Amino acid sequence: MASIHNLKALDAAIENTPIIDNHAHPLLKPAYLSKFPLLSITTEAHGDAIEDSRLSLAHIRATKQLAQILGCEETWEAVVSSIERKRIEAPDVWTERCMEGIETILIDDGLDGAEKVESYSWHDAFTKSKCKRIVRIEALAEDIIRRHCGLSEFGGLLSKQILHDFEREIQRSIADPDVVGFKSIICYRGGLDFSQVEEMELSELAKDINAIANLHRSGEQLFERLQHSRLNGFFVCVAAKLIRDKSTFYKKPIQFHTGLGDNDITLTKSSPSHLQKFIRKYPTVPIVILHAGYPWTREAAYLAMAYPNVYVDTGEVFPCLSRQGQEGVVKQILELCPWSKVLWSTDGHWFPEMYAIATIQVRSVLKTVLSELVKTGQLDEKQAVQLVQDILFNNSKKLYNLEVESSLPSFAELTQMGQQAVAAAGNTYPPESILGKLRCLDAKWLRIYWHDYTSSARCRLIPMKEVYKTLESGKPIALPITKASLGLLQTDAMIPEITATGGYILHPVWDTLKAGPTSGHVSCHGEFTELDGAEEILCPRTLLRKTLEKAASHGLDFLLGFEIEFLVLERNPDSAAGPTDRYRPLRSSDGHAWSAARAVADWGAAGPGAFGTAVDEILGGLDAAGIEVEQFHPESAPGQFELVLGPLPALEACDALLHARQILEAAAARHGFRVTLHPKPFEAACGSASHVHMSLSSADGQYDTNKPEVYEAFYAGILRHFRAIVAFTYASPASYERMVDGLWAGGRWVTWGTQNKETPLRKCEGAHWELKVLDGLANPYFAMAAILAAGTDGVVTKAPLTWGDCAIDPAKLTEEQKRELGVSEMFPGNLVEALVALQADKELCQLLHPRFVERYIDVKKAEIALLEPMKPDQRRRWIMERKPAGIASTPGHSAPKKMDTDRWPALIANPDEAGIYPMPGFDVSRPYPGEPMDSRTVTLTVKRNTPGEGVVETRGSDDYFAGGMLRLNPHAELVQAQLDEDGEFEAQGSWKVCTSRSRSVGERTATGSAAARVGRAAASWARTALRRIEEAPAVGRGCGAPRLDRLPDECSFNFTAATNPTAYGYSWWDDETRDVDWLRGSAIWNMASGPAPADSDRIREITLIVKRQC
Repeated sequence: MASIHNLKALDAAIENTPIIDNHAHPLLKPAYLSKFPLLSITTEAHGDAIEDSRLSLAHIRATKQLAQILGCEETWEAVVSSIERKRIEAPDVWTERCMEGIETILIDDGLDGAEKVESYSWHDAFTKSKCKRIVRIEALAEDIIRRHCGLSEFGGLLSKQILHDFEREIQRSIADPDVVGFKSIICYRGGLDFSQVEEMELSELAKDINAIANLHRSGEQLFERLQHSRLNGFFVCVAAKLIRDKSTFYKKPIQFHTGLGDNDITLTKSSPSHLQKFIRKYPTVPIVILHAGYPWTREAAYLAMAYPNVYVDTGEVFPCLSRQGQEGVVKQILELCPWSKVLWSTDGHWFPEMYAIATIQVRSVLKTVLSELVKTGQLDEKQAVQLVQDILFNNSKKLYNLEVESSLPSFAELTQMGQQAVAAAGNTYPPESILGKLRCLDAKWLRIYWHDYTSSARCRLIPMKEVYKTLESGKPIALPITKASLGLLQTDAMIPEITATGGYILHPVWDTLKAGPTSGHVSCHGEFTELDGAEEILCPRTLLRKTLEKAASHGLDFLLGFEIEFLVLERNPDSAAGPTDRYRPLRSSDGHAWSAARAVADWGAAGPGAFGTAVDEILGGLDAAGIEVEQFHPESAPGQFELVLGPLPALEACDALLHARQILEAAAARHGFRVTLHPKPFEAACGSASHVHMSLSSADGQYDTNKPEVYEAFYAGILRHFRAIVAFTYASPASYERMVDGLWAGGRWVTWGTQNKETPLRKCEGAHWELKVLDGLANPYFAMAAILAAGTDGVVTKAPLTWGDCAIDPAKLTEEQKRELGVSEMFPGNLVEALVALQADKELCQLLHPRFVERYIDVKKAEIALLEPMKPDQRRRWIMERKPAGIASTPGHSAPKKMDTDRWPALIANPDEAGIYPMPGFDVSRPYPGEPMDSRTVTLTVKRNTPGEGVVETRGSDDYFAGGMLRLNPHAELVQAQLDEDGEFEAQGSWKVCTSRSRSVGERTATGSAAARVGRAAASWARTALRRIEEAPAVGRGCGAPRLDRLPDECSFNFTAATNPTAYGYSWWDDETRDVDWLRGSAIWNMASGPAPADSDRIREITLIVKRQC
């Protein structure tokens, strides 16, 4: 979010400057994580005192910040529990998240033993540049003394050997390119007022060391650390002398612990002012005063100002002080000290969480302090940017002579980055400009929208007089909204992983301000921030904006053009209709077909059921809102239409899409219609999508996006993450009803094709491609963030397009053709599979944000648990209505049940546990709670050329009967069938199926009660059975499974229902049963074409037994 002073470049610098952490310590090895207190990340207290730190401002602030990152309740217990889960589930991913934004770490590895902590180079995996080592002087001296401590004599010769060994190791470290400096903790070993003894007589050295050795050998005091004032000072001075005398221009610094520490120090002797004589004695040795000398910060700033070899570090201040304390330290240092002498560090140790909160806090504090300095005229913005870059990056890079991977952007580049961020956030207008724009629109109400994790549009309405009053007073419009808002289901039930505590601020994005969706109203989209103004990555719009900013940093821009396919329902005039039957299909949809002129013949008519009465108002509302409509036309299903929106920059396109939907829905409602984006509103008709056309360009000329090697890499990035991306583009269980082959829906195979409407990615021309596997139940911010992040990564990594150009329906490819084209993966068959694929795609999770992905999966799991208990028809109506009233008949599910996350990956294989369906389009619903059901077995017999009575024609494509992929409902149909006294009967009807190439799909049902119901259900099973036969692998003697285009033109089905009490389950998915049936099918049909001979029994019928058991 841009600051209130519009400091675009400064904000960009603070948010994006990589950090060189000039002083920290190694992380603990996994086996030792539980042996050290996590509370230590915000305090130096130890023992009993550490428990009191829970009531410190620093601890409370850190708890809230970690809870926000983890997405858990803002309590220490919840934070600890969430961190422990991260350590088990994905420790490296969590560590990488905590060290986000850190370029390199200079690591003092002398704090703990090597058996407890990781090596300094181990940390390279989590930083952009390799980490370097800081040698602790006291630890080095102690190691050398300890090696000699067991010897019997400690005369002058051995003392000389110890000195020789120490000098040799210091010189080795000076020469070692991986060592960039030294560290002294003499502050803990007597204080900083140590005796500066550059040379000591060997007899005196021998005397001191012999005293240590004698105590050690006698057992009276084992030697553990060097706690001897004269010896400590001696070794520090020896190290300083060796650094001083090194004949090189670059001299490695010595860091001194000062001030802030545990109760092992003498506070009065920890002031950096005690170092003044030492600083004077070694004027060419760089000295770094660690921890800002706190509480003697001004003394540290004075020394750094007065002596050219002294620098002040602000480590451990972040995060061990309160926010006000941190701001005070920064201000006190800058009172006197040039910022070229200021360094930054985390002093992180043991736990990665300390790195995370320290980096978050320093960026926030710098924004507050520097914004004030610029506002009051003490700095201009360019100077403030230089200060940020110097303190966080340049000063350490120069002082420690570091070679790092990153380079810093110029002020002009930062200004551009800031402008892009501000423009995306929509905060470019001063209050007077906003007021002028609002008055021109002449509205009475302002709507501020956000689009949540269930893809539900939510909004707040503000009377315009309140808006005017607030803006005229110079205040921003800022709405407090509960944090639970980004974890609610459509029923307003919270998902189990969140709480009702905490709040966000919802800020209007004024760039999105548009008229509508109704007269007297204007609308804009909003973005959530933390209470202190920090961006919230869980905010849907912020997620896409940040994704686009990252793409822009790589020189990429995008244009998007969305299509809106929607279905129109009319109000049911029957006053007895229940809440779930208040809408019905349009009565005026006879003859409705794709682009059929008849479907718009009633334009402007006022007759009942005539949607044409609302079309003018819809298109007029879109025009008034400045939303370009390129086309409007009828689609294939009854009452289905499509709006084609013009191309726009990516974020603007998503905003316009959502605003257009609001105008569409509002205008239709005023005329008594209901608009639904349900992806498969009718079983036997084409579904509704929200296809998006995409093209990429490079504003800065970094890439020539007209070259195939550039745009193909972009789409290769999408293809290699496509299985995970589908979790965002097909975001509802209902989305997978539309996932079919042969119906221009994008199909089920991961591939692409030039002008091929059967592939999920259609190449139109050059860098302009269309993505077809996106529907109206997806949140476009999430879907496009995933798509564009994956594509951008493809360009950056130069991903090869290993998939060939698929020119036909991928489902018709032979195995050899699939190999040639690189077509090997199918999309997940349902939302659970898609979420598992998303979890498994660690790279995409990182490209987006692990915390966002975790929240998204949590919401979707709860959404699945909410929808699963509903009957299929009830679920379809509920999604169309998007109202909680549809849940009333499902007791016990007003709040979502929590799915067992430990068993989450296994749920795909066990649909009964998951409450989902094993394959797309298959509704093998188990009995609902509280509904007893007898066992049934349906025996399906498919006979060739044996038409029966009451033939009813059903037309479909040549690929799938009746349009294919029909949702089956054996529960709803078969359970209602009335059996006779013998418990069985034969359906009195048969269905003729024509394998026509016509895309129109119509279905009529036979009359009759029980027989018709059983017949309809069996017909559905028959269509699915034939589809399964078509997809069967080759069996028998080189004989492939029969294809529908090889079946005779006409087939009739006879069905028998019978009782068969067996254990609960679905033997349809039993491999043995399935294989037997497929083998029989291929053996009988034998790939024959044309009508069967009348006297040929051997190829006369196929029998499949489909069991539905309880």
